[in-house]
Amino acid sequence: MTQFLWGAGGLLISTGMWAWVLRRYDRLEPEPIKVLLRVGLFGGLMSVIPAVIGNSLGEHFLGMEGFATDLTRKISLPLALGSAVFIGINEETWKFLATIRLVKKLPEFDQPIDGMIYAMTVALGFAALENVEYIFRFGAGVLVARALLSMPIHLACAAIWGYGLARAKFISRDKKYVKTALPYLLAAAGVHAAFDFFLFLRTWTVLLDFPLLLFIVWYSNRKLHYLRDQSLSLDTAICQHCQQSNTVRANFCINCGLSLSEGGEFFRICRICQIRVPHNANFCFKCGNKLAQIESGEEQA
Repeated sequence: MTQFLWGAGGLLISTGMWAWVLRRYDRLEPEPIKVLLRVGLFGGLMSVIPAVIGNSLGEHFLGMEGFATDLTRKISLPLALGSAVFIGINEETWKFLATIRLVKKLPEFDQPIDGMIYAMTVALGFAALENVEYIFRFGAGVLVARALLSMPIHLACAAIWGYGLARAKFISRDKKYVKTALPYLLAAAGVHAAFDFFLFLRTWTVLLDFPLLLFIVWYSNRKLHYLRDQSLSLDTAICQHCQQSNTVRANFCINCGLSLSEGGEFFRICRICQIRVPHNANFCFKCGNKLAQIESGEEQA
């Protein structure tokens, strides 16, 4: 009973800690808590169940049964690589598909940063449910390492393809989520595979996971800050590059000189009412002005 309480408490603390970190990025128009809880829970369940089944089948096919629990066992480099690549693709794909299913028609998905927020929320649900399995296998003590290593790598990998979801939602005219976000999904699967590969070798290579994790967390942090400034609700007088406030009639930022009338990666400026509108919009949602068609090159991920 004591072990169960320690495990439950540790799970709540570790999940809550990362949920709090993620929430701090979503300050401009924060998503409703109940929506995030629903997306995290159902997205986690929808992804972790098929991912665990797929991983079990992969372990059987590759002859890896018992590898996770036998910490003294070592495997060959090709087998470690094959297993890591399979797990990376398997887990990231199921998280990606679950997120698309849950959020592509969600009314609250109305800002570019929301693509990353919802992707990382599903990843957090996935990691939390996966931790339940690890508690039963190894005890509550495993949560410390997983909270500091496994959970952030799940979140950071989801941030990569979450950026692709944002592009599909606000840039791609046909909104083909899989086509637009596929390069980002493959990149995330590659990072996930590299992380697992260094672990599976069970040598000094495990130390390489730390710089890899630091880099991918740095990348996620940078992209979250970038998308926050691509918000459609920000005044066009606020420079998207340096966040300097300018006068309403300004054409260029007084701080960095960036044009204030050309828009950004995820938005353009309506010439009539001077508000931000998505690149793939046909009409301005404020004044109804018909907008010029996007060039086909802008739609590509």
